Amino acid sequence: MPRIFCILAFLLTLSTPLGAATGPMEHVKTHVEQALFILTDPQYKNEANLTKQEEMLVLVGEQLFDFNDVTRLAVGRYWKSFSSEQRHQFRDLFAQLLQKIYMDKVRAYKGEPVVFDKEIMLSSTKARVNTHILWNDKEVPLDYMLRFKHDQWRVYDVIVEGVSLVKNYRSQFSSILSKNPPDVLLEQVRKKIEQPADPS
Repeated sequence: MPRIFCILAFLLTLSTPLGAATGPMEHVKTHVEQALFILTDPQYKNEANLTKQEEMLVLVGEQLFDFNDVTRLAVGRYWKSFSSEQRHQFRDLFAQLLQKIYMDKVRAYKGEPVVFDKEIMLSSTKARVNTHILWNDKEVPLDYMLRFKHDQWRVYDVIVEGVSLVKNYRSQFSSILSKNPPDVLLEQVRKKIEQPADPS
């Protein structure tokens, strides 16, 4: 996965609960700005505090990102072949994998500005928020796909330069699940999580 995709998509997952429901644009803007604050907070320049920073990012990511929806959509039609226990396990493993990938890459963020463009209501419960980030003098489009559930907007997909996070993983997972049972995919994801961090 390209470094810019990892960095941008991870920005989506950083938030704290807002309590009352807000609109999609306000929801995304608030959370992204909080993410940028965490990433650029001087107290985390000290390596001794990096673990604390990572724990905060993972915690707020769980609070905002709907990993249940993301996992189900990423697995696609093969989801019905998973047992209840396999679904629970894979949801947790997939969340860990995403967090690991983003944590490995997100430290490349150097304060590039994020611009919030517009909010598009797709239905009463679905919305798309268009933003872009100025990366190396280039405007990189980043779209957030949200669904309203449990009295709040939650993100179920991120699209960077036309590339969907969900579809990207669905293609990878389908190639495995078309020839193997769910346990094989679970084991492959476990192995990826256990791999050393990418130093690039």
